[in-house]
Amino acid sequence: MSESAGRIIAERSQREAGGKCWWWLTGDTYPHRDLLKRHGARFSSRRRAWYWNGETLPAAIQALVGEPEALSPAPVLPPALEQQILAVLAEDDARRTPALPVEPMPDIPAEESPERPSIRVSKPASPPSDGALDAVQHAIRAVKREPPMAPSAPPVSTGRLARIDQAFCGEITGSITGQVFCYGYSIHDGIAVYINLAGPRMAVEAIRAKLSKGEHVTVVPPDSPSVELTAGEGSTGMYHAYLHYLPEARFASLILVHAWAVAPNYGGKATTFIVRISDAQAAAKLAHHVTQLVNVPVFEAWSAYLYDAGQRAMLVRKTRAAGGIDLLTVDLDVDAWTRLITGGLEQGVIELPQQTT
Repeated sequence: MSESAGRIIAERSQREAGGKCWWWLTGDTYPHRDLLKRHGARFSSRRRAWYWNGETLPAAIQALVGEPEALSPAPVLPPALEQQILAVLAEDDARRTPALPVEPMPDIPAEESPERPSIRVSKPASPPSDGALDAVQHAIRAVKREPPMAPSAPPVSTGRLARIDQAFCGEITGSITGQVFCYGYSIHDGIAVYINLAGPRMAVEAIRAKLSKGEHVTVVPPDSPSVELTAGEGSTGMYHAYLHYLPEARFASLILVHAWAVAPNYGGKATTFIVRISDAQAAAKLAHHVTQLVNVPVFEAWSAYLYDAGQRAMLVRKTRAAGGIDLLTVDLDVDAWTRLITGGLEQGVIELPQQTT
């Protein structure tokens, strides 16, 4: 039986004669949601409709619906045709995902809320009693034998800037007009991740444009073979530029930093870089990267351990560089860093900080 009043439709459902019945309330129910909830109606997030369990609707809800509509009786089908239709429907249902139940389940909350994720315990693998250790296990044992010392802090600075060393490396060439000089570069696996250059502005911009298009330029040192600088064949727009222009001298100073260093990819086994001003600063920056990478807590007290053990496991290593720049390569290997943390806890090299009340 159905009741309608323009805005809300009430449909009575009953699985079998004499059994429990309930009402589906559809239509423009949103303005009346507080009233429906107050009088015992519940909302089904699966069917996206309100329902009320009982034989008769409360008077307050009945006032929102109209008089029963006269329904024309369903035509009676011949038994053979009805059996054929049921067989076809059963075959279709077997091929599809089972339909959602029409009857509301009283044991299931009406308003579904996402379940809280369960806590996953990462159990470390104990080092083998015999046999060769891998790089992570070797690093944990080495740090256990020789506990790391806290990195020395740099001189206290009142500003937010730190000085990066630079020195003349040679002239940059690459089919440009004007002399451009290089004051530092760093290369990882053939990719230039840091370039410090200066010269006439138009020539500097020409170098920047060539590198942004994935082309290469060459540094010609005064006393050693030339070095090719490139973002990689086909790699475009990979550099973040830090430009300082002196208009009086028409001179520009430009530092190009690869996107791997500026915006690390923590979603896979990627690589990033740290400009090391001091060991304390590098350890703090490394701890930040590891915190973003792994799915376990990382505490500030572990910074020295991560810095030391990461270098022993070759997850942190010095990058090829010239011109005074000190750049570290960091492997963003989530499995290796997680093992380094859980193994350190298992071996007692690091421990969870005690809570103070």
